[in-house]
Amino acid sequence: EVSRDPRILRQIDWLSDQCDITLVGRGEFNVSNVRFFPLKGWNARRSFVRKSIGFLFSILGLWEKQYFSLPFVSGILPDLVGRSFDAVVANDIETLPLACYVAERCQAKIILDAHEYAPDQHSRGFFYNFIVKRKIRQICRKLLPRVDHAFTVSPQIAETYREVFGKKFDVILNAPKYEEIPPSSI
Repeated sequence: EVSRDPRILRQIDWLSDQCDITLVGRGEFNVSNVRFFPLKGWNARRSFVRKSIGFLFSILGLWEKQYFSLPFVSGILPDLVGRSFDAVVANDIETLPLACYVAERCQAKIILDAHEYAPDQHSRGFFYNFIVKRKIRQICRKLLPRVDHAFTVSPQIAETYREVFGKKFDVILNAPKYEEIPPSSI
């Protein structure tokens, strides 16, 4: 949920004084200067047929068909396409296809905030390694070259993206907001 993601909240805080912000995400979000579009049906159970078709698309390397057929992705497109943006920020690799689709229709800059090294983020078992990891690598190979600016949370992750995909990433550490805390007695 976006309302509980400190990294997203920090970005909104940094940008809200100078920019009009449109946010797409899960859950609810109520900040007066942010236009919010909730993803509808992101947690809906998919039928066996729909899962099977998605699985088939993934096996065949047709990740775009699978991705854009997801109800929460196809459902948000009418709210976004036709709007004008200066920049579109993808919050992790999973949102990059949607960000690129929207940004390229209004000639906006594409910015990627990759929190983790996505291809290895959830490595576990045959299904992940054969289907999901393959799809994420395909997304990275196709879409990372389109990204205007990318950043991640550590130098090691930035270096891995550069080595594997040839994309330069800057580093913005995950750190809490600065607070002046007076010393206390022990």
